[in-house]
Amino acid sequence: FRLEPDIGLLTTCLRLASRISDPHTRREVMSTALASIEARKLPYTPVTHNVLISHNLVYDDYGEAKRQFQRFEQQYRSQVAATGAKSIQRLLVSSRKQGDKEFTLYLEQQYGTVRTW
Repeated sequence: FRLEPDIGLLTTCLRLASRISDPHTRREVMSTALASIEARKLPYTPVTHNVLISHNLVYDDYGEAKRQFQRFEQQYRSQVAATGAKSIQRLLVSSRKQGDKEFTLYLEQQYGTVRTW
């Protein structure tokens, strides 16, 4: 019996990996999970996108978080506001800190005041 990882299992791996304190181990585990997703050509779920956005914001990679959010929007346009409220709020705070006026304005116009539950 062999278990083939699906996107849910790999997203859980990403979520757990993002909490590893050792930066080398964290990058290695996340890279392995992402490589597995890419190798299987599995579509990201809203949760996958949100885990990656949050991870990048926590570890100060605003540029990658912004790119991930844009991929999230392209794939799940109608679900972004409902499933990505926390990510939108975090991105909004980060975009203001980064002085990214254009992206800040875009988020405010597109999503208005975002409630996080």
